Amino acid sequence: MTPLMDDGEVISVLGIGRDVSPRKRTEGEFYARGRILEAVVFAAERFLVGRAGAGGTREVLRRLATAAKVDRVAVFQNTYGEDGDVIVSEPTDVAALVRRTVENSDILGTRPVRVEAQLIVVSVDAPKVERIVETLLANAARHTPPDTTIWVRVSPQHGGVHLCRGRWGGGR
Repeated sequence: MTPLMDDGEVISVLGIGRDVSPRKRTEGEFYARGRILEAVVFAAERFLVGRAGAGGTREVLRRLATAAKVDRVAVFQNTYGEDGDVIVSEPTDVAALVRRTVENSDILGTRPVRVEAQLIVVSVDAPKVERIVETLLANAARHTPPDTTIWVRVSPQHGGVHLCRGRWGGGR
């Protein structure tokens, strides 16, 4: 800022302003990348030296989610056919998949969950079904009181599978 003078008296001030938003945005992106890279290095160290274990895997995913500023992180393993192509859909016991997803989920905390599932083997994209179940559980947690029992039902329907979620008790 430079004062403009007239007979020794300040009559105005001259200044130049610059928009530093792009620079600040770039700095933020730089620091975000650094946080994510640190989390990836932590994950690589844990997985490559075999120190992850069950609790370590959760810690790795938590750090990755925190660094990326997201609610959750999922790890997918590709399945390959004899021709070397990735198999997207494969025969899956959907009842077991849903039970395992509910048991491994921490979305509901200590809320009671009841799974009603028949043995149903159909070709599905298992990671996508897991994400669907987690979304259903998250919605149930968000829209029901903490003491409400949540149920998840898996049943056959038209050669495929019907997956639904409900509740016993109050809530929206």
